[in-house]
Amino acid sequence: MKPFSLTLGDPGPACAEPAPEALRQAVAKFNAGDYFECHEVLEAYWLEETGPVRDLYKGVIQVAGGFFHWENGNKAGCLKHLERAIVYLGRYAPRCQGLDVAALMVEAQAGLEWARDAEPDTAMPPELVPRMVLAD
Repeated sequence: MKPFSLTLGDPGPACAEPAPEALRQAVAKFNAGDYFECHEVLEAYWLEETGPVRDLYKGVIQVAGGFFHWENGNKAGCLKHLERAIVYLGRYAPRCQGLDVAALMVEAQAGLEWARDAEPDTAMPPELVPRMVLAD
């Protein structure tokens, strides 16, 4: 198992920057329910990012991974990814690079709480599946 690492500190002015194209594409894939492609689109960008918003992208990837795992019957993977996502995203709330991080965290938490008690092959209620909101 890979160690869990988190960058601490203020992300500073990087959050005021507009969303890069990779984040825009990832949000579109996520909102279309294509969680694997959301992960794929953003992972290459995340791997190259060395600045203070690196963990924002990791958090988005973790949310997508959580819902991908749920759809594939992997409850443990879902729970692990969503728990980590909320931690990664916390320092970027309420908004970073146009992404409504606070809303994503609330929705990911609601999905996480539901998934803890649900059977792995149960479809998540549509009202609990988050949508990422990206300001223009």
